[in-house]
Amino acid sequence: AKNAAVYAPYVRRGATEIVSASFHNNGYVAINRPPVEYYNLYRVNEWNHIRIIMDTSSQTFDLLVDGVLKKSGIEFRAGTDYIDNVCAGMYRYDKGEFYVDNILVKSVS
Repeated sequence: AKNAAVYAPYVRRGATEIVSASFHNNGYVAINRPPVEYYNLYRVNEWNHIRIIMDTSSQTFDLLVDGVLKKSGIEFRAGTDYIDNVCAGMYRYDKGEFYVDNILVKSVS
């Protein structure tokens, strides 16, 4: 993201946020759950491959950047046994640009 904080992905069940992460223009990723945790995880102004692996049985997810596990066992913001929407956006007061390509959501049993 250039000059902005990008919220991607936001994984939800209805309006309830299950997983949310924001990518800031300084290379930091915020895991948006109380307390918010910040990690210096990605290269700015370059394409990055972001992967979220969710486990509804343990109510946790893993975050990978460019195929490298950066953080594992992060607790969901709210309990769920399913998700029904995934979205991305930019913080409402920021102006800038970001690009998303090749979103894939799949269930593995």
